[in-house]
Amino acid sequence: MLSDAQRFDLEDKPSAVYFYCVEPGLPTNTAYQHETVCLAEGLTRLGIRCYSNIDYWLDAVSGNYLLKHDQAVRPEDCSVVILSHNWFDFQPLARLPERLFAPDRKYITAYIDNADGLVTRSHKSEFRQFDHIFRAHSTLLANQPKNMHPWAFGLSERILRHTIEQPKPLDRQRKLLVNFRVSHPVRAQARTNFLPRLSPILPSDESIDALESPPAPFTPDYIDWMQTGRRHYPGYYHRLRSMLACACFGGFFFEPSLQSLPHGITHRLYRLLNKIKPNLKFRGVIQWDSWRLWEAFAAGCTVFHLDFEKYGMQLPIMPHNWEHYIGVDMEDPQATVDRLVSQPELLEQIGLQGQQWAYNHYSPIPTARRFIKALNSSGPTPTS
Repeated sequence: MLSDAQRFDLEDKPSAVYFYCVEPGLPTNTAYQHETVCLAEGLTRLGIRCYSNIDYWLDAVSGNYLLKHDQAVRPEDCSVVILSHNWFDFQPLARLPERLFAPDRKYITAYIDNADGLVTRSHKSEFRQFDHIFRAHSTLLANQPKNMHPWAFGLSERILRHTIEQPKPLDRQRKLLVNFRVSHPVRAQARTNFLPRLSPILPSDESIDALESPPAPFTPDYIDWMQTGRRHYPGYYHRLRSMLACACFGGFFFEPSLQSLPHGITHRLYRLLNKIKPNLKFRGVIQWDSWRLWEAFAAGCTVFHLDFEKYGMQLPIMPHNWEHYIGVDMEDPQATVDRLVSQPELLEQIGLQGQQWAYNHYSPIPTARRFIKALNSSGPTPTS
């Protein structure tokens, strides 16, 4: 990490930022660099010049790239240099960029990590060289390196653009959107222990767009579908906007006392124990963040997830249960249903309050401001 003597004064904001990005590839295996997009959009809106090693993220409306490669601009010409976990996940033989941690460097280094798992690549010793690591899926119940900040998937301008037109809560279908493609232990428990209890007052809609059915070719929606690795569907956004609530459960339960075990062993152990004793109680959850969570917030849906505080789920700025979302305690899921039966108006209220909370704290500009604040700090930004 930079010493005090090497660290320069950023003042209010950096002059220019350099991103290392990965070539997108085919839609079936696209390196969708969501956090990079969100952050670059916010920095750009703040008037900060953003450069990259490649042209990345074509704006489907304007036809311009968000991040542009300029042969005249090198990483060392910028105030901040950013790398993300996609650099390694989609380039099996990739190494840290040459001279990234050169002793004479004048820039601050940052790493964005939204990789799955309790222990990720950024926990390795060589990543202590980064001045800052911004970690999604963060948990209060696990040991974290000192240079690691809690982070979030957050909201991009694409998400905001496709969720902006919404009916009033009372005009929405009184349904819960459940559109999981992949089964996680948290989702399995929600399906078994919670959703059947909820269905008499909030029935589920489990419509899912087929992966092999893209939007019409050469349209803005098709461009976004390609760039997001087949995660962009107009029909899905329509359902989000038209329904009252969305199930955003996801992740793997874990026990803090087992965190020293390799990540793969921990997951296999949980799966085995879950089969033996389905209601086994774990104190924490990992791999819990998702695009769906933020899309639901942006669309004004009432978000259903686990209770963030009970399960140690950590964000830079925390939402409040029963104010911004509905957090379920899987040890007593009936309590959530009983409260909704007695206070049915909460579903409409919480959706609007959660939407405003997400806009205020996790749209591109506040995300960029929080990033800049962290760069100017001597340690990770405290959770509030």
